[in-house]
Amino acid sequence: PPLRPDNPFSNGYLSPKPKTSLVESCPLEDLKELMLVSRHERERSLLQFMYDSGVRRSEVGRLTVKDIDDALNYDRNQLLTDDPQLTFSPNYAPLFIEGSKGRGNQIKPRYTLVSKCTLQRVRRGHATPFFKKIQKRVPASSMPAFLTSKGTAYTERTVTRLLERLSERAMKMKTIVRTYSPHTL
Repeated sequence: PPLRPDNPFSNGYLSPKPKTSLVESCPLEDLKELMLVSRHERERSLLQFMYDSGVRRSEVGRLTVKDIDDALNYDRNQLLTDDPQLTFSPNYAPLFIEGSKGRGNQIKPRYTLVSKCTLQRVRRGHATPFFKKIQKRVPASSMPAFLTSKGTAYTERTVTRLLERLSERAMKMKTIVRTYSPHTL
């Protein structure tokens, strides 16, 4: 028998009809085009990182060099198997993120998986003279993993502006047909 004799939805939804369309994510080909129109490797590595890790735009500025190093050092851990002679290196590593979806705008820590090749690309960016010049003044535990052209950490606004600028440039070159936001990465 039915759990309730009356149907509360017989006259339709009690609240407005929910959205039925999902967010249309950025295809890999369009990400490649966005990266090709960028003039700076630090921007290209940020786009690849956001796409690969699923990090939110508000979380980019809180990532530190130490977080990237810790994720890369995960590769050095030896995973246990039945055969002690058998060792393997995982292609992905867990990355600690000070997340943005906590209650009342609090930080909610979480982990995400990032490919080793993406982490290595970000780490190569940390070896540039531009990055090293700024890193001399800040310890690795608080040094942002991604820097703007002014040498500051990315904010939500600067991440959004970066994607708007690259999308407009790629659309002018007719390599993509729509603009992309950080959420679509």
